[in-house]
Amino acid sequence: MPIPFAVNIRPRVLIAVTATVGALLLFSAFWELDRSRKELSHVVHEEALGLVEVVHQSAVNTILATEQNESLLTERLLNNAWFIAELDRTGSLSEQRLAAIAEANHIFRINIFDHAGYKVLSNHRSEEGHGPVAGRHRPGEAIAPILRGDTTVLVIGLKDARMEEGQRYAVAVRRHRPAGGAIVLNLDAAELLEFRKRIGIGKLIRDLGDNSGIVFAALQDPQGIIAASGEVKELSSFEADPDLGHAMASDTTLTREAPFGETTVFEVIHPLVIEGSTLGVLRLGLSMDEVRAAEQRMQRRMVIVMFVLLLLAALATLAIIANRNYQRVQAELQRSEKLLALGELASGVAHEIRNPLNAIAMIAQRFAHEFTPAQDVEEYRSLTGVLRTEAERVNGIIVNFLRYARPPRLNPVPVAPGALVTHCAAVIQPQMKARNVGFTLTAHGDGTVLLDRDQMTQALLNLLRNALEATPEGGKVTLASWVDHNGAVITVTDTGVGITPEAMERVFNLYYTTKPDGTGMGLPMARQIIVQHGGKLEIESEPGGGTTCRVKIPAH
Repeated sequence: MPIPFAVNIRPRVLIAVTATVGALLLFSAFWELDRSRKELSHVVHEEALGLVEVVHQSAVNTILATEQNESLLTERLLNNAWFIAELDRTGSLSEQRLAAIAEANHIFRINIFDHAGYKVLSNHRSEEGHGPVAGRHRPGEAIAPILRGDTTVLVIGLKDARMEEGQRYAVAVRRHRPAGGAIVLNLDAAELLEFRKRIGIGKLIRDLGDNSGIVFAALQDPQGIIAASGEVKELSSFEADPDLGHAMASDTTLTREAPFGETTVFEVIHPLVIEGSTLGVLRLGLSMDEVRAAEQRMQRRMVIVMFVLLLLAALATLAIIANRNYQRVQAELQRSEKLLALGELASGVAHEIRNPLNAIAMIAQRFAHEFTPAQDVEEYRSLTGVLRTEAERVNGIIVNFLRYARPPRLNPVPVAPGALVTHCAAVIQPQMKARNVGFTLTAHGDGTVLLDRDQMTQALLNLLRNALEATPEGGKVTLASWVDHNGAVITVTDTGVGITPEAMERVFNLYYTTKPDGTGMGLPMARQIIVQHGGKLEIESEPGGGTTCRVKIPAH
């Protein structure tokens, strides 16, 4: 069923509406995409802050646990050292007793040094009575503060073994003898190092890097990387990256998108603070793959939605245009039916009308030549002239009516549109000059189209006369033509009064005219001739803005 209002919608209005709707859809899609991207970024930001806070607390707990374990270990060693120092003061120590104490308390080595740093007693039998021997370092160097009397307790901590591979954990206390000296207890640090590997900060960092979604994890201070996951080969330094120093100095958590290798990660920088001291910064690089995938899904959805909406808009536009074409076809069918009826009526009535008209004209002619009244001769001759003229005018109307109802057959021949419009311009130009209306002729393109030269000339002259009559003095009329692969286009443009929307709907109706002396036959007959050629006559006009008549003749 046709859409009632479709015939009132112009194609350029449809194009403007479609373009506006498309622009709004595009803006809406980008706005929605931007909002979704911000929401995703906010979610990632919040999750990243929560994760780094958990990691920070775990790191603090791990470091504190390691320190507590080493503190307990140190306390145990020092208690044993003071016990041995007391036994040493009483002179009740021997190599066998030191060996028993070491075995009972799982102490790797117990060494007693005199004030000069020479070993005087040990639980290790092979070193009995020896003085300083060659090794990786001199024992006196590590315990020098005790030998000098600067302190009575010294936690040496981790150190390399002198004679074997591996590391030791050592503490030392001052001997209770007047001459001084030192008692040194060593533990094999293998278990301690293994403990650090199992629960230490390095293990925590490495385990973090193995989690899905975490690209890298690292603990870093101004001197360099303390611990990092396996994926980390290099990270920006404090000198090259001001964000690191800012986060550490201001105790602030920073987030950013940063390059890492060939990809981009969402990085969180969080200061590692333990009991008021900032040890460095924790750096977590989170994968952006899920965010990018979500963005791509949203983009695809937006594209699909835009495509569907634009498709619907295009279908609606096509439906309106099809409806307009349907209305035009219906109007053409109705006009054709009217023409058929008019043709049948004309064939029956024309002779009935023309015979009396001929008789009237002949009688008027005889009266004018054969009879002279006795008075009022001039009036008599004027009346007979009017009678004869009106009979001829009515006969002309009947001829045009018959021509419209039963148009003559076309006699198409190849005609160059440029030559056709040049001929029409030569015919109409004198009338333009007489009315003081400017006239311009433009012809572009070579080639010919098939048309009936005489009938098309009549159609173009009808359009030119209408343009001339609608253009006031001082106005302008333009006649132009061009040829391309689609055929020929001829335009007649004027700067006249234009056509109102109400009149536009009726301009092709037979006998419709807005001119006092018009017949209403010019445009209908011009359109009929153009349609017979398989062409179109399009009219564009605005009240007060002039009118353009566009004739389109197909190439074949």
